[in-house]
Amino acid sequence: MFGAMVLAAASAADGRDAVSFAPSLPPHRTQAADVEDGRGAAEPVADVLAGLSELLATRLDDAAHIAPDPDDQAACQAAARWARDIHAFLTGNAP
Repeated sequence: MFGAMVLAAASAADGRDAVSFAPSLPPHRTQAADVEDGRGAAEPVADVLAGLSELLATRLDDAAHIAPDPDDQAACQAAARWARDIHAFLTGNAP
């Protein structure tokens, strides 16, 4: 699971960056969250994160369809792709 988590984290960061630069959003600073040791709880966490990433991809696709600004559309589409990557890594379906 470690490799999947690392790859998912990279996709999450890329997706965060894609949305962060959407022109309709105000600039802000990101803050790293403190994460405690899961002590063997990686699989249940991965399952929850996989489900959330799938839901996020769907919502970002919806937002891309209704966003009036083409750059916002592109930002949502890029972030949706990264969310799908996260889902694929965490479910073991990554290429």
